[in-house]
Amino acid sequence: MDFGIEYQGKDAIDIYYVIKHYSKIPAVVDALYGQDYMDAQDYDIMRATAMMLADEIAAIAKEKTMTYIKQALLSNKRVLERLKVDITKHTVAGYEEVDILIEIIKDRLDGG
Repeated sequence: MDFGIEYQGKDAIDIYYVIKHYSKIPAVVDALYGQDYMDAQDYDIMRATAMMLADEIAAIAKEKTMTYIKQALLSNKRVLERLKVDITKHTVAGYEEVDILIEIIKDRLDGG
């Protein structure tokens, strides 16, 4: 994530867009139910999608990439908070929803 001057919410918009629309792919929605993500997230499709995306990221990312994600994003409360605020600011999502979604992703990528 590039949090430079030119940032202006693009990463935040992209992250939320992927979470919101990923479940529109038929194979993904099947996996959300078939792999118990929906059950694990009390049938909240956004939360289940965030959980599944995090697991998919962890499965395909190289070790060096995961180390960077953990150091630069997941362990940096300031960056995480800015991401949450930016998603809220640049999308229709409320802060509470975004906080939950990002925490699900953080927990899954941290190995939870």
